[in-house]
Amino acid sequence: MTVPLTFLFTDLQDSTSLWENFAEEMQIASARHDALLRSIIDKHGGRVVKTTGDGFHAVFESPLDAVTTALAGQQAIAVETWPVATGTLKVRMGLHTGESQQREGDYYGAEVNRAARVMGIGHGGQVLVSEVTATLVRASVPDGVTLTDLGQHRLRCRDRRLDPPPLEQKLVLRVVDPGDRFAGVELLLGNLADDKIVFVLASDRDHDI
Repeated sequence: MTVPLTFLFTDLQDSTSLWENFAEEMQIASARHDALLRSIIDKHGGRVVKTTGDGFHAVFESPLDAVTTALAGQQAIAVETWPVATGTLKVRMGLHTGESQQREGDYYGAEVNRAARVMGIGHGGQVLVSEVTATLVRASVPDGVTLTDLGQHRLRCRDRRLDPPPLEQKLVLRVVDPGDRFAGVELLLGNLADDKIVFVLASDRDHDI
């Protein structure tokens, strides 16, 4: 049996429009975006599997390291000085933990696809976390990070419709940057086995990562 890993997917919101309208400025912004996220992934024990257009696919042995990476990444993006034309970049992030198949440095399987789908339902500035990952990290999240349940949403690309079973308690993650430029990072939890995602609210406390 393979050891479960945590997969992080990120994507720059409105990247096509930004490149079409501000190509010169986006060369600067995109390079800075890539350098920031790559550095933070490396710092927290992750490995970049590949870039996906204007995003990253990274893998972590520790789910807590993956969540901490996402939060730190959103903080770094929020406080960075970006070109006036592009404004602050908005990056959506999604995480899920599960088994996979590894071939030639890449990872394949349903759990990897779920991580990408979790990311895909978010919008810029959000970090979305599957319930599987949330369960693994909820006892050890940093001070100032809270977990809360906020409703159900279905993953994209799933034709199967199930009557929702009784929900277990779900917890939410959120971090607020210690400055006025950043209101906070929303996170989501969900029971992926039943195609549900739960929106998350932010803490009103500041936290440095």
